[in-house]
Amino acid sequence: MALTDSKKIIEKYGFWIYSLLLAIIVFYTLGVEYNEWLIRIESKSLFIYNSDFFKETVLVPTGLLSYISLFLTQFLHSPLIGATIFTLLLFFSAFITKVAYNISDRDSIIAFLPAVLILIINGSIGYALYTLKSPGFFFMPVLGYAISTTAVWGISRIKSPVLSIPAIIIWCFLGYLSFGIYALAATVAVTVVQYKRECINVARIAILLFAVIFLVFTPLITYNLTTTVSSVSKTFLLGIPNLTAGQHSSVFGTAFAILIAIQIALSIYKPLPQAKAPSYLFMQSGILIIYLLSAYLCWFRDPNFKAEIAMSNAIDNNNWKEVCNIHKEISDKYINSDRKAYEKLSAKANIATSPAELENLIEETKGKFYEPSRMMVQFKNLALVKLGTEANQAFAYKDGGRIQKFKNTIPIALQCGKQLYLHYGLPFFAYRWCIEEAVEYGWNVDNLKYATLSCILTGDYGVACKFLDKLDKTLYHKRWAKEVRKYIDHPSLIAEAEQFKSIKQLMCYDSTLDNDNAVIESYLIKHFTTHRPQNATPQFDKVAMLWALQTQDIATFWKCFSNYIQTNDTQKMPRYYQEAALLYGNLEKSVNISNMPFDKAVLTSYENFNRFSSGHAVRSIEVSRFPYSERFGNTFYFYYYFIRNLNTY
Repeated sequence: MALTDSKKIIEKYGFWIYSLLLAIIVFYTLGVEYNEWLIRIESKSLFIYNSDFFKETVLVPTGLLSYISLFLTQFLHSPLIGATIFTLLLFFSAFITKVAYNISDRDSIIAFLPAVLILIINGSIGYALYTLKSPGFFFMPVLGYAISTTAVWGISRIKSPVLSIPAIIIWCFLGYLSFGIYALAATVAVTVVQYKRECINVARIAILLFAVIFLVFTPLITYNLTTTVSSVSKTFLLGIPNLTAGQHSSVFGTAFAILIAIQIALSIYKPLPQAKAPSYLFMQSGILIIYLLSAYLCWFRDPNFKAEIAMSNAIDNNNWKEVCNIHKEISDKYINSDRKAYEKLSAKANIATSPAELENLIEETKGKFYEPSRMMVQFKNLALVKLGTEANQAFAYKDGGRIQKFKNTIPIALQCGKQLYLHYGLPFFAYRWCIEEAVEYGWNVDNLKYATLSCILTGDYGVACKFLDKLDKTLYHKRWAKEVRKYIDHPSLIAEAEQFKSIKQLMCYDSTLDNDNAVIESYLIKHFTTHRPQNATPQFDKVAMLWALQTQDIATFWKCFSNYIQTNDTQKMPRYYQEAALLYGNLEKSVNISNMPFDKAVLTSYENFNRFSSGHAVRSIEVSRFPYSERFGNTFYFYYYFIRNLNTY
């Protein structure tokens, strides 16, 4: 009896139960778990409230879809509002699917398949976020599907073929120009619906004939009348977020293909056969589990990606403590799992009897331990420089260089080039990457802001005003533009402004712009450790010391150390400078360190490190790294010996 009652409840109220579940999961995931991601997506878009922006956006194929999507994307700046809008649109897509294709109440779970696919499409974007050429991508699939399915519902309500045929033709042409492939799929779907309804053969043939003609010729006409579509094949892909070739995951393309196919396939929907309560409830539960597992497994959930996004947002807000906290929190989160992995690994290493066995074991270690990305490490180092604690805390955080878990590696230059260059006193390079990004992917809030700051630092106030004029016409960023404009109106304020002061201290070189080969970390090392300007500031030499330590090169360290003591107070030598001097002085005798005033704590830690290493032979860096990190992970000694062969990108 209980199963029968449950079946009746699901049959009658299933749609609303599933809608509530969808709303809770989506809103929590986006508004809470991935709120920083939403903010980053918004920063990579731009919606301007003026007629010129409207014309530029709308007067191209699928321009209306882009315009509406960009309008909604701006609300992601406030994640709770953005998550609410997206959740409502997903609900509407399920609702209009049910209504348009007359899906019965007991089969209502089928109506949620497009919503799940849309979630998978958005969640699988990953690092391709930085190479998207469709800034409003986040809302494009849900809007395209919902609007085109609404057209299916509207046209299918027209009973007379005399009226339905012109309606299909008009929708195919205007809908395609506005919404692209979604409109074509809807045209096929509504044609099938109308074809099934007609019993007169002449009407059936007419519907099919006109639909086929316009389905084929509308994209071809569009291709010949516009200059924004590069090939005929791409006319059939309009409306799909435009990704740089090879930069999307297979999940993205597969989910999109299924979404379009489902939109067409639903047009031949027939109610599923009646089933007894146990079978019915089992089927409903199975479909629901498949939905949830598919969305979860296909979502790009790399913890480093999530941390990089949050750290990048914190840098945009000059919240340097938060940058460090994010790095520490994610490292601490994995410490217990790292310990368990090491215990298993150590047991295997102890019984390894040949070099081949050990080599296989080393291969096994890859991916077993948590490791931050180079982008995270550089964000953390920059934050410590801003806080003035880099010399005593740089190696107190977990280090490493895990490569992105993505199909194609996206260069750091595209992800954070503007931020690193600007804050390390190279505004010309920051501006260059703003322009390169704008040329390739279009202007967005992120590159407009950094281009503005770069121009203010280099005195190009007229150019800065042009960028601010755009930001003045946005909803969420006009306040920022107003605050920054005061530095253009009163340049004397720049020298004392907190956000510019630390940058100005590093701008003590002759302005040049050469090629960084899109490898920022290597270029910054070269900039700070190879060519010291004659009028180097104390801050410049401090930053140079940080980069010198990262090189793990003894000669580079001593050269930068010599420069450092010329411009900085050396009465209290920072901890990591002492540790590096003590280690390098003992490794090579090129510099006499006998008279250096090392702290007792530094001498003790060095002795403890040597004592521990004498009793724990390092068979391989990978296998031995964890036990050393637990005892000496916050020392320069550990960094020098165990953080090796790092690759930047």
